[in-house]
Amino acid sequence: MNKLLVVLLGILGMGTANADKQFEASAGFDSDIVQPFLERLNTQLGLGLDVVSLVTFTKSVPHDDEQSRNINVTFKGESEGLEYRVFKDDPYAPDLYFFSKSEALTNAISEQFDIFFEERGM
Repeated sequence: MNKLLVVLLGILGMGTANADKQFEASAGFDSDIVQPFLERLNTQLGLGLDVVSLVTFTKSVPHDDEQSRNINVTFKGESEGLEYRVFKDDPYAPDLYFFSKSEALTNAISEQFDIFFEERGM
């Protein structure tokens, strides 16, 4: 089943200062396209993701569970923190969430979701 959910939300952190803001990019994927999408992010955005590790992590999340990893990426020459979160309400279609203090980074990831799904007619 093709599952498509693309959401880009700005979420306020616990504080009110701009430094506390977190932004989100998220989408639902069939399991077999998680790796191609993460590879696309590396190719298009040059993030330096450890794709194999993230795919292994994604597969390891049990059904009806949510887990996350904090990773560092490079975006436009700057080091950025990125939270990679997986939720599996469907064991064959994980929802992937990317949280960052960089709105530009989450916007770029969201744009890649749109392009990726459009190229596949989804």
